[in-house]
Amino acid sequence: DGKLYKPGDIVTIPPGEYTSRPIHYPPLAAYLIHIMGYIHFLSDRTMEPLTFTAWLIMEFPVYISDFLIALGCMLTVSHFAGKKMGLIAYILMWLCPGILLTGVLWGQWDSWFIAPCVWCVYFALKEKWALAGIIYGIAIMLKAQSLVMGPALAYFFLSGNNLKSTGIFALSVLLTVLLIPLPFTIHSGAAWFQNCYVETFTEILPYSTLKAFNIWMIDLIICRNNDVNSTIFGITKQTIGIILLISGLLISFVICYRRYGNKSLSLPALTALTFAVTFLFPTKVHERYIIYFLPFLMISAFIEKNYWITFAGYSVIAIFEVTHHIWLHEAFNLQNAGSFNLIFLFLLSITALALFFHWIKTMSGKYTEKK
Repeated sequence: DGKLYKPGDIVTIPPGEYTSRPIHYPPLAAYLIHIMGYIHFLSDRTMEPLTFTAWLIMEFPVYISDFLIALGCMLTVSHFAGKKMGLIAYILMWLCPGILLTGVLWGQWDSWFIAPCVWCVYFALKEKWALAGIIYGIAIMLKAQSLVMGPALAYFFLSGNNLKSTGIFALSVLLTVLLIPLPFTIHSGAAWFQNCYVETFTEILPYSTLKAFNIWMIDLIICRNNDVNSTIFGITKQTIGIILLISGLLISFVICYRRYGNKSLSLPALTALTFAVTFLFPTKVHERYIIYFLPFLMISAFIEKNYWITFAGYSVIAIFEVTHHIWLHEAFNLQNAGSFNLIFLFLLSITALALFFHWIKTMSGKYTEKK
């Protein structure tokens, strides 16, 4: 209704006719949501929202996914650095505030796809190509953002010069992606693909940032304009974001090639960098995108005994990212934001960028195995 509300405000919503809209989650997520709704219906025929039962049903898959993320990190680190380091990695990731609070406070389902992405890395490093492909296909069918991992996987397989492994992985992904949405495809063709992937990345949310502490938050603080079609030196912000994204990806590829060559350790490192670039530079980014690269960055930190400053810094920033609705009450365009909040947001965003360049500098040297 155009008004600015704060947490705790009592809002009366006028009655109105319910209208459905196409779901923007991929087919496998749609199945899970339907199952959750059916379980809610069986336990409470009125399906009253915001009760303990409703919340538990909605959150339980997130808790399972958080556990699977931590378990996947533990097994991956154990494979390279021993069981003791693996156990420490498990505890760190299981209790990582950014990831934990995304589900507990927000009720968001990002862990749904992060978990299979972590396990895809694990099985790829174990050379279980078919299983890695099936699991990555599952990730794609859970959330569109899993596609961001694609360039890192492409580098991993193409740099290995193993056509057989590449073919097995690609075929496994393709079959998974074709079979899971088959009921949707039979009913409405490629409409699910249009709703879940094309519109997600092109049409939804015409804003430069949604409280993501990145380069566009700095721009928003300075210009107070979050329209992606507004221009800087004659170029739209959305175009600048795409240019920065592509540049960041290319730099990440070059640095990973110089550091790792065709070593398998490039996979978690480049996956982390790819998700980080996607958080820091494009327009239309959510605040919780910062948690996407934390598991992969932590895996690289344990294996290489490096990147701890970067991981610790982003872990702290992630806490403020996923709790902003508690301490930052202003709308996402920073309406009525005070000077202290603006300075704090500016410092957080600058720090996020500085950590990225520190990360790049740390990775610039050639990798040597450390005992």
